[in-house]
Amino acid sequence: MTQPVPQAPPPALPPVTGTRVGQVVLTVVGALLVLGCGLAVTVVLLLSTGPVGYLAGLALACVPAVPLVLVYLWLDRHEPEPRGLLLFGFGWGASVATAGALLLSLPPTLAVGAAGGDAEVVGAVLVAPVVEEALKGLGILVVVWLGRRALDGLVDGVVYAGMVGVGFAFTENILYLGVALAEGGVGGLLSTFVVRGVVSPFAHPLFTAAFGIGLVLYSRRRGSGRALYPLVGLAAAIGLHALWNGLAVVAPGGFLVTFVVLWVPLFTTFVVVALLARRREARMIRTNLALYSRYGYLAPAEERMVGSLAERRQALEWARARGGSPARAAMHRFQVAAVRLAHLRQRMEDGTAPWDAAQRERDLLALLASARAAYAG
Repeated sequence: MTQPVPQAPPPALPPVTGTRVGQVVLTVVGALLVLGCGLAVTVVLLLSTGPVGYLAGLALACVPAVPLVLVYLWLDRHEPEPRGLLLFGFGWGASVATAGALLLSLPPTLAVGAAGGDAEVVGAVLVAPVVEEALKGLGILVVVWLGRRALDGLVDGVVYAGMVGVGFAFTENILYLGVALAEGGVGGLLSTFVVRGVVSPFAHPLFTAAFGIGLVLYSRRRGSGRALYPLVGLAAAIGLHALWNGLAVVAPGGFLVTFVVLWVPLFTTFVVVALLARRREARMIRTNLALYSRYGYLAPAEERMVGSLAERRQALEWARARGGSPARAAMHRFQVAAVRLAHLRQRMEDGTAPWDAAQRERDLLALLASARAAYAG
């Protein structure tokens, strides 16, 4: 293990609040794209389901979406990603990815039907998985690019993929639930809700997680062969999606058996891997912060505080009681900077850090000092 960069006590720098003009422009363009596609998708949903079906679908679609979002936020607690990026990821899945899927899936499906083929099977098994997973994967890339975020571990890839996937499923559920009410009445609505909102709300986030994990492996490897990881991840996402749709369309009678035999173990494995990754991330943070504490960059109490979620909450309340909202905000900056420092140190130890890792380390240490001065008064 290498020693942290030696330096004199860092100066008390002000919090970094500025941003590049290009970054602002990209953010505005991204927000307008999400809003524009969201408006277009809303019009399509209203035309497809009617106002009553739309409102009923919207209300019931929130039932699985809200708990799933909360689960991903809980999973992300050790190194919280910016809430704006997570919201953008959800919005991308709910608007841009769904609008693109509607636009790009229709021509090949219609062409197959015109040629005398089974448009439903081809559309569900061949067209939809490729188009939808490619668009959702693009959303993860855009989120990481806009936020200039590093995918530090599996948790990051799973969380970003999960938010995009939940957003996509949310809009898709509005459509299916609204159409079910229009065609089958309340009975059709409830049966569709059980299938999509109770039995399988995790499907889209699970598919997209394969690509998110592939991106993480790409970012944590070196060499020309690392480009295969996101490609394999995308192929896995498409394959899982196609298998899910194929079983539902081709063999709907055996779907329940396949769900219990195949999808329950697969989902259980995904949950276990995510929880182990979260625990590993917590252990890594504590280990690397202990190194900085040993060399005097962190006080032992600060090391323990950042390494414990419970103590982080207590520290935030202590700072608020001491200096109000500005002190609490400074404490939050301190905690975020310390966690990012731990992740950067891990990438330096693994040999996958960016070329300017030493300078980033100095900047984070300086940010720790300025935040400490702000909350300590």
